[in-house]
Amino acid sequence: MKAPTLLIVVGHDYGVIELNEKAFRVLRSEKSLKIVPGATYLFEEPGALEQVARLASDWFDRHLTVRAEEPVTRGTTVYSTRQQAGRMLAHRLMSYAGADVVVLGVPRGGLPLAKEVADALCAPLDVVVVRKLGAPG
Repeated sequence: MKAPTLLIVVGHDYGVIELNEKAFRVLRSEKSLKIVPGATYLFEEPGALEQVARLASDWFDRHLTVRAEEPVTRGTTVYSTRQQAGRMLAHRLMSYAGADVVVLGVPRGGLPLAKEVADALCAPLDVVVVRKLGAPG
């Protein structure tokens, strides 16, 4: 994989952390592994989803050239739903509308957000299926 890769991992599941650390070690592109302390599977704890959004937004700001009409603002934004977050992200990525892009969503929580982005950009939506893998021993 040549694309810059950001791995955002729940902090409350050491098995998932370990698997992501292994994946991180084999990536040869620019990469970053961020752990959200205390977060569980769907980042449902207060403030966890906002932290994920902030990490992803910062990553996209550094790695995507977005020709936004409005300046990028910093700060904490709380979204009432994943769909609302997806619409806001789609607005920021509109310069990619009509481009040769594919939007990837991770079940379960990431799909509603990804669908909003894909719909707004008229881009295909694909799913990245992940699951916990038990390690021997």
